[in-house]
Amino acid sequence: MSKKTQLLQWTKKYSLGDAAMDEEQKKMFDLFNEILAEIENTESEKNLPMMINGLNDQSKQFFQAEEKLLKFNECPDYELHAKGQRKFTRTVIELRRKIADTETPEDIGIENVLHLRQILIDHITTIHKIFSPFLRIQAYIRNQKNK
Repeated sequence: MSKKTQLLQWTKKYSLGDAAMDEEQKKMFDLFNEILAEIENTESEKNLPMMINGLNDQSKQFFQAEEKLLKFNECPDYELHAKGQRKFTRTVIELRRKIADTETPEDIGIENVLHLRQILIDHITTIHKIFSPFLRIQAYIRNQKNK
């Protein structure tokens, strides 16, 4: 791994306060790390299309779980969250198209994957942080009602 390409390390600062969602985030981080390692290993870039498809599948699962959590908690401004998801999804689709249209995976360029990764990080550090306090309050209220 080159010095310019740093691996994503999941820390508590990314936490939504929901263990299942945190695990989904960790899976996304791991996939990005695997894809970046694949791109930098020029001998095995043939796996890149399959890995991007895996990222697409995992992101669908990740966003569906988020939607379920937000709807269950009746989060306000749900549309703001959905907009962030759509941006990520559009970018994954664009990347998949680039892969389909290229002769060799190395033509994709690491900058495309880093851009996609940054969209995810921005989504987590901005949009998620807006909803995290609300989700914690809702969990507290449910716990108090169940006592």
